[in-house]
Amino acid sequence: MYSLVPIWFVCGLAGLMAVLGLAALLWRSRRQAFFSYMVVAAIVYTVLFWFVIGLTTNIERDYVFNATWRLTPGSTAQGEHIVTLEYQDYPGRFEKVNSEAIHNHLASSRASVVPITVRVSYDFGNVRGYSLERVDNLPANEAWISGTPPWEVFRTRPFATRWLRFVKADSPGSRQP
Repeated sequence: MYSLVPIWFVCGLAGLMAVLGLAALLWRSRRQAFFSYMVVAAIVYTVLFWFVIGLTTNIERDYVFNATWRLTPGSTAQGEHIVTLEYQDYPGRFEKVNSEAIHNHLASSRASVVPITVRVSYDFGNVRGYSLERVDNLPANEAWISGTPPWEVFRTRPFATRWLRFVKADSPGSRQP
């Protein structure tokens, strides 16, 4: 996947230099001073641009949900151990993993509800993607197949919580420390 951020940076810098160059042409009495202004402006622009990009991109959040699990019918006959994890608070939403270790762990624990951890990535406050990280404290990222997560939880999270960690602990999908 490619990023347009470097193109935005170069275009913004070129635009800033064009505006300052035009101002230098129009303001003849201080033309030599404009070169130093352009250098300072380019440095300030570069620092601010990359600072904002660094603060607003590639933000990752972990959400913990409770899910009921079941073995997907017909999976063990084909040598697969596909487990379907259905979000308890969000009907019709699920994740699937193909892992013998997770299947054996869940079958031996005999718990019908297990915690799952979903990692969500944000860019500029918008959801970029997600992945299933853990099922009942077992790593699941390599075995994760697909799913339909509760997007509404991920999209309604206030963006400012990157810096402010005020989240109701009893809310579904709240971030666990």
